[in-house]
Amino acid sequence: MLLPLLGMSILQRLACDPDNCEEIAEDATYITTKTIGLISYVINKENSGGSQKKLVLLLRSSLNFVMWFTISGGKIGARFRQELLENPFFLNCLERILNRRDCQPELWEPVMDTIALLALDEAARLEIGSTQSIISNLIDAFLKPDDRLQRIAAGRALGIITIMSTDNCWAILLADPELNLINNLISMLEDEYSADILHNLCANSRDKLMDIDLRSSVLRESALPKVSISITVVRN
Repeated sequence: MLLPLLGMSILQRLACDPDNCEEIAEDATYITTKTIGLISYVINKENSGGSQKKLVLLLRSSLNFVMWFTISGGKIGARFRQELLENPFFLNCLERILNRRDCQPELWEPVMDTIALLALDEAARLEIGSTQSIISNLIDAFLKPDDRLQRIAAGRALGIITIMSTDNCWAILLADPELNLINNLISMLEDEYSADILHNLCANSRDKLMDIDLRSSVLRESALPKVSISITVVRN
């Protein structure tokens, strides 16, 4: 684990320089393929045992490196996001990390932040929304957070995933029919992401909410003024 960890540490430091980022971006396909392969290898290694501390450190370092380029502006960020989206194993890696109930909390945040950034792309948003376990884990992290940073990351991701997507909103509403998601969101309207998520669900699934729960529909109508006020306050 020592050499991959050292190599990833060097890459992260090099990426702090914009000139280095441009040079790294020239080999974006190679870099993303190798990094995703490393992430997948570490996940498999974790499942089969090994030095957990070093594995978690290497996995976190790899995820942060990926996120660093995902959030980059301009052509560099766009190039890396495209490379990640075109790799058939990347979303699967993120899904496997979120599915680990014993996963280290510090791994969840970069995973959810990366999902949120990728979801800015419409095609990626649909693909993410069709992965039910990702949706379920995001909802769980948002409603039953272990810490505030996880809640923020999960809320941000859900807010973006629900933008102008009836299919994703419907997938979220049906993720756990017993959860009373609408009622939970209404009770959490002081949270900026709750207001955004509820607004998107109402806007994109208005005709389907009635099929879920009449009471939720009534609460939704009474909550709409609060939603509008919450969104206005947060954005101003």
